[in-house]
Amino acid sequence: MAAPAAFLPVRSVGIDVDAHLLALAAERGRVHGVYAELHCADAGALPLESNAFDLVLDFGTCSHIADPTGALREIGGAAGGALEEPAQEVNR
Repeated sequence: MAAPAAFLPVRSVGIDVDAHLLALAAERGRVHGVYAELHCADAGALPLESNAFDLVLDFGTCSHIADPTGALREIGGAAGGALEEPAQEVNR
């Protein structure tokens, strides 16, 4: 069953430091009819405005980068500060 239109994203954005993985994501999107803005960027310096999103999904990025606290701070800014608490969890 498809999600009601009210629950579908208005804007989807993908970010990775690996241009090859972004190209694969773009191809998969084309195959499945899904559009997302794709940016080649570092999680610690996102090319996004503050408070740009209502929801940010992070699939394990912080376990693979040198400065997870800085990245979560940056991601939290794009999400309007929604990720402040997880940044504290990373530093245990």
